[in-house]
Amino acid sequence: MNLAYSIFVAIVWFLSTYFMVVFLLLLFTKKKQLFTSPDENIGDLPAVSILVPAYNEAETIADSIASLRKVDYPKDKLEIIIINDGSRDDTSKVVRSCLKKDDNIIFIDNKVNKGKAACLNQGIELSRGEFVATMDSDSEIAADIFRKTLPYFNNKKVGAVTVS
Repeated sequence: MNLAYSIFVAIVWFLSTYFMVVFLLLLFTKKKQLFTSPDENIGDLPAVSILVPAYNEAETIADSIASLRKVDYPKDKLEIIIINDGSRDDTSKVVRSCLKKDDNIIFIDNKVNKGKAACLNQGIELSRGEFVATMDSDSEIAADIFRKTLPYFNNKKVGAVTVS
């Protein structure tokens, strides 16, 4: 075998092993910081607005609205804004059938499709919350989502939090 090739393989093997050992050492020494949530004490609960843009989601939006109703957060601090983006199906009719008189849900029924970004901007303009969250209209969220994510904003370096 070629001597240069053997030396190259040995160097690559050494470097990859070295960096793997360094990575594992860092992982184990910083494990607590990497896998723990911040202090869950958020103090006074801030107002939160949830934006839900919807386009042709008649089949799934009722389940999304049901999951939003289960969110464990004071109703006077939670605002839900559903923006219909000119859907061609029965999305508007389904949303209207899900609304209740004492809801904290605002429904915007656009007749023309403007796109998701335009709908989100429209929702942001109407929102009154200190924090704005977005959710797809075919998704469901956990009831404790805000109690888990809002504490991250106690760190002034945090500008956004995402949950998968």
